[in-house]
Amino acid sequence: MALFPLFAAKAQANEGKVDLVRVEKAERRMQLLSGDVVIKQYTIALGARPEGHKRWEGDERTPEGRYVLDWRNPKSMAYKSIHISYPNARDTAAAKSMGVSPGGLIMIHGAANGYGWWGWMLRVSDGK
Repeated sequence: MALFPLFAAKAQANEGKVDLVRVEKAERRMQLLSGDVVIKQYTIALGARPEGHKRWEGDERTPEGRYVLDWRNPKSMAYKSIHISYPNARDTAAAKSMGVSPGGLIMIHGAANGYGWWGWMLRVSDGK
């Protein structure tokens, strides 16, 4: 089972300081960690083509690697919308070498506000 540590987080949890958000794409799991301790765990949905690292805008993939959660969108239509610092310099260079845009504005977020009850449907239809 391959683990993809996805995002170095600067966030605060009630149970302790979160210093890593780890996403296990194949298991559709996101974990909040403080050191080596899993503080909280979530079942997640990914894009239409989640396998592999995001390479260009519109490829429907989730970035793999270490990124920073750098800002939150308080006016989002989705629950707790948090920005991922994709693309980094390597992502930008790789996309440029292919003649495409790397994309951006990748967010971790919950279901649309008021539709949390619909989360099970998103997990069923996420491109598995």
